[in-house]
Order: sequence, then C-alpha cells, then structure tokens
Amino acid sequence: MSDLNKISIVLYGEILEKDSKHWWEWYEWCKNFGTRLGYTPNYIGIRGESFKSGKVLKLNRVEKRFKKSIEQNEYVENLDLYALPEEFSQAVFDYRTHMCINRISDEHIILITLPSKEFENINLDTIINDMKRFMDITKGEVFEMSVLNCPYFYAMKVNSPSDYETLKIIKQF
Repeated sequence: MSDLNKISIVLYGEILEKDSKHWWEWYEWCKNFGTRLGYTPNYIGIRGESFKSGKVLKLNRVEKRFKKSIEQNEYVENLDLYALPEEFSQAVFDYRTHMCINRISDEHIILITLPSKEFENINLDTIINDMKRFMDITKGEVFEMSVLNCPYFYAMKVNSPSDYETLKIIKQF
C-alpha cells in the first residue's frame, strides 16, 4: 500500500447548527482527533463572513480571529483543518490528514481523510457517531484512494466515480 493512499470517511446530509459555536466545536473535535492520531492540525482553510479568500493559512495565526468570528455569530460556509509537513507545495496533495465540514453545495458534507495505515488505529463506529453530532446524515461512505486522485473532489461529487482510478469503496451506509 502506497503512502499516497488515504482512507476517507464522508457523511452527507444537513449540518446541524444551533449557532456558530457549532463550528468551533467541530474545530476542537478535529484538533483533538488529529492530535490523538499523531497528526496535529497546523493549517486551516475557512470561508465565511470574515474569511473570504479560502486560502490555507497557518492555524496558530488565525485561531484567535476565527474564535472571535464565532463569538460574533458570523456565518461560516466551510472549515478545513490540515496536518501538513513543514515544507509542502500544495495542501490538496501534501497533507497527512484533512478534516472538513462544508455547506457549499446543496448536500452538506463532513469529511475526514487520513493515511490508510492509520485506519486500523481508529474505531470507525465511534468516529462516525462523533461526526453525527454535527450533521443530520442521509448517507455515508468509507473509501480509499490515492491523494493524487483528490478524495475531497470525489466526496464533493465533482466527477463521476469512474473517473477515480484508485477508488476502492470500503463501506457504504
């Protein structure tokens, strides 16, 4: 199995949002989950009222600003957390882990992507139940593919499944 292979857990449905603090709870959950796996998130991508660019930024430089926007109950559309190596070229291909919550499309998603070798170190049912705290799910999937095929694009249904040559469906629910 190549180091480029990643396992992804994706849930589809509607994001449960009592208020914007829900996004902060997701953020904290991702930080804790990543740290437990040994991949502490160090970069963040946010789109919302105070974050228009969608650029991936150093987490330690943005965390306070993000927390302030949450405290002001600002709208958040998308939140991505990455564990990236010191010297990376493109976040979309170089990440160790990627976790996101996204309501850009009609069908919202929550996605966790981690190295395939780490999949055996997690309890899938526990992770899915944790993810369900943030979404009213309609369906979900666990799949494996090379990071070069961009698991995020597959999860967002950008292309037909047949376009992803390294795709291996592990579980659908």
